[in-house]
Amino acid sequence: MDWKTAVGFARKANKITIGRKATIEGIRKGKVHLVILAKDAGNGIKREIENLSDKTNVRVLSFASKRDMGEVVGRESCSILGLMDARMAQGVIEFEQNKGL
Repeated sequence: MDWKTAVGFARKANKITIGRKATIEGIRKGKVHLVILAKDAGNGIKREIENLSDKTNVRVLSFASKRDMGEVVGRESCSILGLMDARMAQGVIEFEQNKGL
């Protein structure tokens, strides 16, 4: 499943975190299964999320711009999203891995 579809479904099902604070909280509570980090996010948030994901084994993908991510969640821009649905997260991971085939 492509990331835009997964994020749209997750948003409707209230299975998404939007923004740094909510996503970090979700990771720490074990609710976030996948983090989508904007490729143009700031270095500070990138380091923070990478360090946290190393400790918690939460997968982080970075492939979309802040503007693209914002459009999907109804905002001007968005640097970070967390998917709280394991199936949707796995679908995005598989889609991104197979995209180059």
